[in-house]
Amino acid sequence: VGKQGAGPGEFSFPHGIAIGANGRVFVADTGNKRVQALDTDGKFLFDIKAGEEALIEPYDVLIAPGGDLLVLDSDAGWVYRFDQDGKPKGRMGGPELRFYKPRGFGVDAAGNVYIADTGRSRVVRLDADGKQTLEFGERGSGPLQYIETSEIAISPKGDVYVVDLPNKRVQRLNAEMKFVNDFAIPVAGPATGPYIAFASDGSLLITAPEPHKIQRYSPEGVLQGEFGGFGEGLGSMRLPTGIASQGQTIWVAESGNNRIQKFTLNP
Repeated sequence: VGKQGAGPGEFSFPHGIAIGANGRVFVADTGNKRVQALDTDGKFLFDIKAGEEALIEPYDVLIAPGGDLLVLDSDAGWVYRFDQDGKPKGRMGGPELRFYKPRGFGVDAAGNVYIADTGRSRVVRLDADGKQTLEFGERGSGPLQYIETSEIAISPKGDVYVVDLPNKRVQRLNAEMKFVNDFAIPVAGPATGPYIAFASDGSLLITAPEPHKIQRYSPEGVLQGEFGGFGEGLGSMRLPTGIASQGQTIWVAESGNNRIQKFTLNP
């Protein structure tokens, strides 16, 4: 679905993607400074881009436990909240927290938001009301050290996965933010991902932008398989970035092809 452009259903360097409870698909259309809402078949419904909650550099989108849409704007580090129809419901974060180009974020079952502060090598946690409750990370290559954090994903079991791009790895933490292990991923730049979604069996689906593939890992970080490859045809990809999963349905945003693709994941 989609091509280069600024019209309905067209994209300019899309990144994050999320699936609502009703199957509605939300895409961070970064280059067009908006989020697009599509139906289950990828048909355009509406976009979010103007008004009081104007977006500047929307990079990632998530669905909060109550069903609201969360949008991470990398420019000033705001996390905007909208209902499923795009109505603004407030924002949290912003300049007071000294973010420097955060690229990704995650949300846990309690509604806590974990922001990957890419330029400051850290992770910041906000509660559902926007109050900062935790900050961790420092520049380095050891446990709980990062060079550029770019994505956070929280598993259904509460484990926290932090993508650390220059170190070419994902760190796995438990619910108490204690280091468990890490595992290697392909190199990628901070502007192109990678992003993480959880398959229905608990495995991790991670975009690999430079190899132009989707890789599947066990919760412990063992590579189980991959699909995709460079190209413009169906099943091929150019710079896959955002990824979202619901049941056996997988949606992938491609920054290079300015489109999204829908897959059915084999068990």
